[in-house]
Amino acid sequence: MAVKTFSVGEVLTASDTNTYLANAGLVYVTSTSLGGVTNTISNVFSSTYDSYRIVVNNFSNSTTTTREFSLRMGTDASAFYGRGEQYIFGAGSNAVNGTTGQTSAKLGNVSLLNSSGFVLDIHAPNKAAATVWTYQMMTYQSDVTAYVFRTGYGFMDTLTQYTGFQIIGTVDNLSGNVTVYGYRKA
Repeated sequence: MAVKTFSVGEVLTASDTNTYLANAGLVYVTSTSLGGVTNTISNVFSSTYDSYRIVVNNFSNSTTTTREFSLRMGTDASAFYGRGEQYIFGAGSNAVNGTTGQTSAKLGNVSLLNSSGFVLDIHAPNKAAATVWTYQMMTYQSDVTAYVFRTGYGFMDTLTQYTGFQIIGTVDNLSGNVTVYGYRKA
């Protein structure tokens, strides 16, 4: 689509408006709440979009103890997940780590404090190709008594076409709001 330039005094027509709206960036797919150790979000990935953005806000677990949480494509617990991350603690120290051959991909740690959140961009979840993602998050960790910023990546190295995902805690119930958007194709 060629970009149209408007001049002062020119009328913006319904056709022009509809064209720009139809080619806008993110498109709302669904929204739901987290409420358990294993939270399954189904029927969100399709051939309509190649890439998606998952936004989680008001994220926490049900105790003040710091717990890990992870991502799983569909309900696939096969050992083909990999991930890497860098994180920075509130005091300024940082670390890097990663793993492969896991049954889910660790995203981070979270404690009982509902101001935590993250965004995850996921690519090719509904294609017969490896699914990959990148993420950024701010979560509170009681074990280090600080907010922790994390940025990282992950992958599920199978040719499965997934339609959903899971956000999984280790022991405690997770809570928060999840919204999924699709990246509109040009």
